[in-house]
Amino acid sequence: MRGSKRAWLLAVSQTVAWRYSIALVAFLVSFSVRDLLNNWLIGIADRGLIIFLPAILLVAFFLGLGPAILALLLSALAAWYFFLPPYQTFAIGINGAIVLATFLVGSGVGIALVYWLRITITAAEALARTLDSSFDAIIVRDAQDRITGWNRGAEKLYGWTREEVLGRDIHSLFQTEFPKSLDEILIDMRRNGRWEGELIHTRKDGARIVVFSRWTPEWDANKGQLISILQANMDVTERKRAETLIAADLRDMKVLNRLSNRLVREGGDFGKNLDAVVDAAIAITGAHKGNLQLLDRTTGVLTIAAQRGFGDAFLKFFASVRDDASACAAAMKSGERVIVEDVRESEVFAGQPSKKVLLDADVRAVTSTPLLASTGNLLGMISTHFAKPHRPDERELHLMDLLARQTADYLERKRANDFAATLVGEIQHRSDNLLTVIQTIATRSLSGSYTLPEAKEAFEERLQALARANRQLTKSNWIGVNLSELVHLELQPFAERTIVDGINVMLSPQHAQSFSLALHELATNAAKYGALSNGSGKVSVSWTITRQNKLKFKWQESGGPPVVVPTRHGFGTTLVKGTFPDAQIEYAVDGLSCEIDVPFDRDEHASI
Repeated sequence: MRGSKRAWLLAVSQTVAWRYSIALVAFLVSFSVRDLLNNWLIGIADRGLIIFLPAILLVAFFLGLGPAILALLLSALAAWYFFLPPYQTFAIGINGAIVLATFLVGSGVGIALVYWLRITITAAEALARTLDSSFDAIIVRDAQDRITGWNRGAEKLYGWTREEVLGRDIHSLFQTEFPKSLDEILIDMRRNGRWEGELIHTRKDGARIVVFSRWTPEWDANKGQLISILQANMDVTERKRAETLIAADLRDMKVLNRLSNRLVREGGDFGKNLDAVVDAAIAITGAHKGNLQLLDRTTGVLTIAAQRGFGDAFLKFFASVRDDASACAAAMKSGERVIVEDVRESEVFAGQPSKKVLLDADVRAVTSTPLLASTGNLLGMISTHFAKPHRPDERELHLMDLLARQTADYLERKRANDFAATLVGEIQHRSDNLLTVIQTIATRSLSGSYTLPEAKEAFEERLQALARANRQLTKSNWIGVNLSELVHLELQPFAERTIVDGINVMLSPQHAQSFSLALHELATNAAKYGALSNGSGKVSVSWTITRQNKLKFKWQESGGPPVVVPTRHGFGTTLVKGTFPDAQIEYAVDGLSCEIDVPFDRDEHASI
């Protein structure tokens, strides 16, 4: 600590010593000049003492008050002794005293004025340095809005140098956008003593920025007129952009939240909910139009389920999309989002009719986002359309991902609910059918001339046949049962004596139950009375699909006892006829035959 203080004192003393040394040198130079000019100046009234004044004033300006006083005193003593009569003595006459006094007073006033100027300039330089060190743009302008002051912060913010802007109209230069008229701002400034607010300015490079501006006026105290305005501008462009983004995020999250509540609360209003999804997509992306397509899993086609802003020509062209030249088709194929920034330039639409349809619909950019189930399967597509070329930013894509997830979850729930409702209805329908069949079996089994044990046995056997059909249906998730499997199940005890020949046909659950009972009755009748009642008879079962799209089934017995035409119809005949009204039963002597024709829906029930 002591060492540093000693060094500081030494530096100061050396500085002071140099200042006074320079003042002494300045005096000696002026004295030498005066002495050289003595012969020409001796007759002048002030005896040439004016020669000392420039040195004294220069010392006062550059070295300060102390060295200037030293130079003045030395100059006065030298003039008194050498240049005022009587010479080389300190005796002095009246005239000499007047000259010397005048010199001292004039030089003192000059020193004071120069020293005040020095202080003023130093203060101005200090203020300029302070203003230049400010991060804000500090600008001074006169009453006519011409720029008179411009710090480094202003150069950095706006891009113009001081020389480029001095004297120019500030508002024309900046192309200022005011929150209200300039006259109203001036009125507020006069009333409040200052004004502050946000302005929009244009930089030298053409960029538009938002500044928070503080105006401090200087008024003429006597006339009350505006003299100048000190304007401090702080760049708040990024802050305003952040505030705008935060406000936009808040707005868009509210949109998504309202949509989520709607999809949960009003899940049954399917069409309106899909419209709400499209509206939300348009709102969060700033798009001009949009649509939502659903995937038909059977055909693999996307169909428009909701849309906003499109005309008939667009809706007709894109009513069904599979492999067409479109953003949604490309997204469906890849399973990922497809962005078309400019329809005119995109390879997706190059040379395709869809390009003209989009341009005619005032669409220049498209973003298609897949709606994926939790399993990864495609459920549909949501697309936003823009009237100008558009490149979505990360924020927009993130919001669309959230919307797509919400929508996909809703579609999954809707599909699950629909399936559950269908399943409940199907179970009810099947239960009713099953009870009806069981009731018919019970009625037929317990009526007629059967004894109770015989009726019980027939009833149980028929229930077993029905159960076998239902077990096969359960294995297939009630989608259908292969006719060949039913035939082989019913004729399994007589497999060596049966011939089965037929194409691969899937029966609907109802037809499977009916064929199972019919096969059971035909097999039971053959085992009791027909071809399977002796050791040599055989049964041939065949079926095919006719050109009229009918299933043609035939049961043919041979090698059994001679057939006798029954005098009444038993339960088996009644069941077959009741289930298949077009069934033909022939009682030929060499063997019973039964032909059943069933209208056949190839797409729904068959795989050939």
